Amino acid sequence: MDHPVGEAPNEQTAQWSEEFPNRWKFACELEAKLQDRYRRLIGEAKEDEGMFFLPTREPACCEMVDFARKHFGPRLASLEDGQGNKFDRDMPYIHELLGKDLADHLKASLKDDRQAAMKTREPAWEKNSLEWACWEWSKTWAWFLNKTLEEQGYTYDPQTVEFEAFGQNWCGCVATYAINLGRALGLASPIKRRFELINPDYIPMLYHAELIEQNVPGPDNTLLYIFRTANRSPTWGRLIAQFYEGQHGVMDRPRVIEIDFPPNSVHIVTNFGWPIERALGIWGQSHGSVELSIGYGGHFHHPATWVMALIPKPTQKQRVLTAEQLRDVMLAGRVKQADEPTGQS
Repeated sequence: MDHPVGEAPNEQTAQWSEEFPNRWKFACELEAKLQDRYRRLIGEAKEDEGMFFLPTREPACCEMVDFARKHFGPRLASLEDGQGNKFDRDMPYIHELLGKDLADHLKASLKDDRQAAMKTREPAWEKNSLEWACWEWSKTWAWFLNKTLEEQGYTYDPQTVEFEAFGQNWCGCVATYAINLGRALGLASPIKRRFELINPDYIPMLYHAELIEQNVPGPDNTLLYIFRTANRSPTWGRLIAQFYEGQHGVMDRPRVIEIDFPPNSVHIVTNFGWPIERALGIWGQSHGSVELSIGYGGHFHHPATWVMALIPKPTQKQRVLTAEQLRDVMLAGRVKQADEPTGQS
């Protein structure tokens, strides 16, 4: 569980009611439903299931940790010390809790990761400070959570274990850290994200959207997600889809996927559902062959591109894609490394 109950009302987030009135109302109403779903999911957990918990210090989140601990017992590993003090990005403190030998081993492993990134990626990757920070946090959390779980008498096989991620929010932490943690934990299979257990938050196009398919295995360890938007302006019930990496680490170059849609059958759209050209003040363009970014979390400068199937007017000779056709065309895409900025002027 990754940073859940993020929309619980508090002084800091109350200002959103003025800046994003529709978002605030929707997110808070959904958050109450999500907390009920989390509690039901935890209460129905099987004996061979456990939980890794990345908490915040919000009171509602602390209550959720206590609820999870009551049901999972030693099968719960959370970013907490023995006194229940919750921490998130306090790396020196986590190193202290790991112990000197394991902390030194972790630091050496992270040094190797940085050197690998310097060899495989263009120098400009370091200009986005979160590229390294998110990977350091994720790998450090992975080592601490594994150590905690083992000390409590449990372990798992990374070749066969199945992880699911839920919490806050669709393009943010629950994307970034699920994708990074899968790499840091050395899992054979990607961590799957469950849309029905995640607040879409920063993506208004997903408010009231219908999930069509999620975690569809795509080419070269990617995952495809397909939705149908609400039947209201500006999207009017259209199919939308995007690719995310199954796993990603700082040493991995960003990737794109080339897809051959039928001519003039799709738009590339923003999180609000508008053709991306409109943000530039020009008419929206319909596309056939496109190149989409494969996202690995909203903390980075490589978003998961949204594609929207068009609903043509009766006078237009355009092909209407069904959900099955959209999926099949996207799964036939060709993955390649993205061109990264070199950092040279």
